[in-house]
Amino acid sequence: PHTLNIAAASGEGRRASASRIVVAVGTRPARPRTVEFDGHRILSSDDVLGLDWLPSSLVVVGAGVIGIEYASMFAALGCKVTVVEQRRRLLEFCDSQIIEALQYHLRDLNVIFRFDEQVTAVETRGSGTVTHLASGKLIPADAVLYSTGRQGATDTLDLANAGLEADDRGRIAVHPDGTVYTAYQRWTDFTNRVVTFDVVVTRDDKGGIGQKPFEDLLDPGDGEVGLRVESGLRVRFNVRVPTLGQ
Repeated sequence: PHTLNIAAASGEGRRASASRIVVAVGTRPARPRTVEFDGHRILSSDDVLGLDWLPSSLVVVGAGVIGIEYASMFAALGCKVTVVEQRRRLLEFCDSQIIEALQYHLRDLNVIFRFDEQVTAVETRGSGTVTHLASGKLIPADAVLYSTGRQGATDTLDLANAGLEADDRGRIAVHPDGTVYTAYQRWTDFTNRVVTFDVVVTRDDKGGIGQKPFEDLLDPGDGEVGLRVESGLRVRFNVRVPTLGQ
């Protein structure tokens, strides 16, 4: 127990033991098995970092933080961007008034939003791509960026040997007795007591009140802290929304 078998790239192995073991293997982009990523025309969010050309048109699949960040960056560079999202709005955990202002700005940059749409297939055709939607629409573009979340890089850890398991996104399950916890769900101070708020973000659908700061890399940038307007109204707070100049 409390022992790791470590295999180096050279093939050499060693063992290490500790009373506490932190699993911090990071994440990688989620890659649907039905999508043939080639790193050039059909891209993940990691592939974009090594892109050596600027597409004149781009389809972004997924309107989460990473997808919208890249959509705003490419649009600012003059790329014609289409965002496809199966939900009814982008960045659902952000204040709706901020999102309205963000969408207004992005539309000024000629970004097209396709909400309530699901991608069924992506293919390369000639020197570009075609994205197929469940509604029957086809969206041609120079490239497609898939940004449908990230997956924990836990699949090679043999978690079962430690009595642990991960879900289909590579996230390690948290034990209710507190013997296993993650930074996303628990925070321990120096006395090892568990503080009962979420370190990264307290989402309203968990019944919590979001108090942690949030910032993205959008253009224009979006930073938030505290309750959303909708959350405050739901718990019957007296909510006032000041604007610049008032």
